[in-house]
This record gives sequence, structure tokens and C-alpha cells, in this order.
Amino acid sequence: QSDGSTLNKVSMNYYYQSSSLYLLNADSNKVAEISNHYIKSFYVNQTTGSIYKIDSVPLIKYANRFYHIVSSKDHKYFLPNSSCYIYDQNLNLVAFNNISQNSDYTFSNDMKFIYAANTDVNKISRITKFSFPELKYLKEIVIPSVVINRIKSYNNSIVIFGTDVNLTKFFERKVIINSAYYNTKY
Repeated sequence: QSDGSTLNKVSMNYYYQSSSLYLLNADSNKVAEISNHYIKSFYVNQTTGSIYKIDSVPLIKYANRFYHIVSSKDHKYFLPNSSCYIYDQNLNLVAFNNISQNSDYTFSNDMKFIYAANTDVNKISRITKFSFPELKYLKEIVIPSVVINRIKSYNNSIVIFGTDVNLTKFFERKVIINSAYYNTKY
């Protein structure tokens, strides 16, 4: 409830120990539970706190689960893990690309693009731009000497959060993909 009190306590016993909750639709109180192996959706009765299971789908590709759920600005699409498989609010797979797993993704504000961030074993970071929903490769920029942890779309740029390659300095920097501008000052 809005006052922080509990309506109903729910306990679920699953084989999979770790999962995340994601609000699929605030108007209908539709929630997804996401693990490394499945997505389950539920409706939560706002008055009683009762939970009604709607659907369950296995994830097509096993991948590391994010500590946050990447979603479009309108919350109609989301990525449940580090593979580039995108689902809608009804748990339909709407787009996928067999690119390697990435550390983070973000949708552009206009929903025309999705950006993928990755840092390889040599500590070379890349931000790759794809069209959405086609996931057609458009552009990639290389950012040396940084390890990217998160990226977020902001206006016409991407904000990256990460560390230097020695993992000693944290930073937040703006990247403008169209002109391949980036700033590596800490």
C-alpha cells in the first residue's frame, strides 16, 4: 500500500533461488518475476494483495540476469538478461539478435534505437547502436581504457557509468554516438 503497510504476505517455493520483479503495467498491476530460466507474470489485486498467475515462459537463451531490468521509456518492452532478447508486456518475444552478451543496454528516447555496452577481456569497451525493433547493426564506437558498468539514454546522447581499467576510479561520462565523441577524463 502507499503507506508501506502489508496487504498480504506471499511465499513461493521454486527451485530457482534468485529472481527479480519488474512492473509490466502499472495501470493493471501486472508484475513479472524474472529468473535466469523463466519469466512469470502475475496480476496483483490492489485491494486484497492477492496474486493471480497469468503466464509463464521459459527464457530462450540462458544469460546472466541484470541487477536491474532494462526497459523502454514507455515500459512496453524489456530485456530480462544480458542476451539481446526483447520481450513485450505480454511476454512475447518481439526482437532478438545473436550478438554476444553485453554488460548493459538502453533504448533511445524516441524508441528507434537500442544501444549495447560491452567491455572485453582486454578491457576495451564498445557501445554498439542497433535499430529497433529490427536490431540491425548501425554503428559502434570503441572507448579505450574504461570498463563500462551501465549505460543510459539521455536526450541525444548516452551516459556511461564505469571505472578506469585498474578499477580504481569511478566515473560518469556523456557519449554522443552520432559524432563518436567521448570524454575519458575522470
